[in-house]
Amino acid sequence: MKKISVIIPGYNVENYIDRCIETVIGQTIGLEQIEILLVNDASQDQTLRVMLAWEEKYPENVMVINCEENNGCGGARNVGLQYASGEYVVFVDADDWLEKDALEELYRHSAQESYDIVTGKMIFDRKDAESNMQEIHQYEAAHRSDFSYQAGKVDGIYVWEQRAIREGNIGGMPTSVGALYRRSLILENQLFFPEKVDYEDNYWRDTLKIYFSGMYIVDKVIYHYCYNEESITQKRNSIRIEDRLFMELNILENYKKNGAFDHYKEDLEYNFIRRFYLNTVFVLFTNYDYIPDIINYLRKTVLRLFPDYKKNYIMERANEREKCLIRWLEREEDLTMEELQEFKQKYLQMLYEER
Repeated sequence: MKKISVIIPGYNVENYIDRCIETVIGQTIGLEQIEILLVNDASQDQTLRVMLAWEEKYPENVMVINCEENNGCGGARNVGLQYASGEYVVFVDADDWLEKDALEELYRHSAQESYDIVTGKMIFDRKDAESNMQEIHQYEAAHRSDFSYQAGKVDGIYVWEQRAIREGNIGGMPTSVGALYRRSLILENQLFFPEKVDYEDNYWRDTLKIYFSGMYIVDKVIYHYCYNEESITQKRNSIRIEDRLFMELNILENYKKNGAFDHYKEDLEYNFIRRFYLNTVFVLFTNYDYIPDIINYLRKTVLRLFPDYKKNYIMERANEREKCLIRWLEREEDLTMEELQEFKQKYLQMLYEER
């Protein structure tokens, strides 16, 4: 059995998947310890051809799985999980890349303490190489230490405090990429990704919480997330907001179904207000030329589900821009389009000043 299965889904990624695969092939843990599962998600370019070239070059370590139907990133990861045989699984997106000793660092800690999840720092890379170096320098300038967390089991589920992890070292749980997951944990609990939707990571991560017993965060840059401003621009006015909202509502339903809602109510409330409401408005104001008529729906839904939100620790963490939105929650009458347009300009100005 290989130590680690690396699952790399790809859809129309012919221009940059080579870099991603090269960083996995060159891992210091040794290629003999890795299996690489390349999942072509019905690409319309030459992605499959590029993948097959890697399989031909490294037949003992690389497997290409070709999907005839596009099922989205979540569906492609699920396919990869069906073929994975490693003790641990790592998800890597095709436009991202790993530090050369990433897998060795992650596996070393998982083997020592038998953690279900081991992760580390993530860098958000941009095209400007100079800004990348500045960002890395900022990460390394602050002295921090590794951080571990063990969850307690209550009523058959693992319960941990989101605040404890966030305040512990460098943040909370990973979304899905750039972390080592015990494969048996995923399969035994049927922890698969939603398919054919965006924002599948939000649902998967929050579902995973109630099943894992411990996590270790390495104080080291492990993963590089490629921030492609051009792709964001191309999505302008067409970002699938409905998927974001659907995922957040389903997270709440899933926790209720599993008897975990009351144990996690404070954290669920925090995440819901931030992702369902605050982050959605951020996307609407920054990625749409017009304002879709859903903001009043967002407000009313938050207040209906979490009427006591003022007691939540999100009130301590929100910046002034977010607090303006939070103050809207209890407004009785609907916000008019004129009011929204006026506030959008103020919001964008505040955002600009923050940066």
